[in-house]
Amino acid sequence: MFFAFWDPAILAVLVGQDTDTTLNVPGPVFSAAQCSALLQGIQSWWYWDRDGGLQRVHGATQAARATPATTTKSIELPLKLTQLQVDMLVEASVPDHVLSHLQENQPQLFQDLAHHKRYGYVQRMLTGAQKLGLSAMKDLVNFVSLGLIYRQRLGQDAQILQLLQQVQNKTLTLDEAMTLMPE
Repeated sequence: MFFAFWDPAILAVLVGQDTDTTLNVPGPVFSAAQCSALLQGIQSWWYWDRDGGLQRVHGATQAARATPATTTKSIELPLKLTQLQVDMLVEASVPDHVLSHLQENQPQLFQDLAHHKRYGYVQRMLTGAQKLGLSAMKDLVNFVSLGLIYRQRLGQDAQILQLLQQVQNKTLTLDEAMTLMPE
């Protein structure tokens, strides 16, 4: 994942691009020293965020803004990530993976949703999935699929709400609940 730092979803999370509100994990993942090592010699790094907004990473200035939450004692090159940093990067990419999977395998589910609204929709649905205690990629993809199929009914239909409550209470798996969903 580190080698995808050129990807705005990764670069922005690594350095903590506070003006990019489209990030699933705001970051910074890197400590100030790691940011400095990455951005050494870079004055500015520009990219387009998921909403089409132009973002600018300010090189050394950005490195100075990194928080100490992920500090390391010393910086060795090549940069080495802690488990917390790896976990943050994995979490940062979850909406992208779910969205990519659905667009490749079930594109018809997005027929009524504009392309530029898809990431935000998936991100909101994943928040709902987490509230139900879902974390496996299969369950996340399936829950977002349910949202795309049922739309507003997912949060209003009594039968669906009851099934989702059972998923949250762990008396049903999401797979079992899906077989019981209304038509």
